[in-house]
Amino acid sequence: GVTDVLPEIKGLQPLWGRQVISCPFCDGWELRDEPTALIMNGTDLENMLPMVASLHQQVVIASNGPLNVSPIFSDWIEQKEIPVHSERIDAISDKDELATISLQNGSTIEVKAIYIKPELSFNNQLAIALECILSPEGSVAVDHNYQTSVEGVYAIGDLASPHLHQVIFAASSGTRAAMRCLNELVKRELISVKNHDQ
Repeated sequence: GVTDVLPEIKGLQPLWGRQVISCPFCDGWELRDEPTALIMNGTDLENMLPMVASLHQQVVIASNGPLNVSPIFSDWIEQKEIPVHSERIDAISDKDELATISLQNGSTIEVKAIYIKPELSFNNQLAIALECILSPEGSVAVDHNYQTSVEGVYAIGDLASPHLHQVIFAASSGTRAAMRCLNELVKRELISVKNHDQ
């Protein structure tokens, strides 16, 4: 479906899916009230921080460069007294189930979990070869039954969703597409029998 393209930060890859996560709906509840950092900036930070802050009492921002948010959101961060570290990140490591963010100024941040916003790369090579229409994001364009622009070709799961990527959505799309496929196969069989009788 999709490949997560992670930020190029030393030590991040081995911690992906453990201390480094991306979804408060998938992992946030289990880590509620644990000290947490967001390596994020811009609109990604504006979209994610309020959700993360509702789950965690101790939240810190590691913006990996000058903070780039709207004035209103900047005021909100200040009102919530959320620390912001704008220094560049040197590396990430883990010890005793804690993740340590090492900044280039020599300071460190220790937290239980780190949220990031990976870029998504859609694994759409087969769809392109079949000449299916893609969305601007790179997912395969489908109708409400997950039929692509090519007759008889269906796409489901992350590959057919430009934004929402969770197992429950993938399972739902697979079920709907399977029902539609079966319906189409039955119709074709009936048409074949009818034409044979004639």
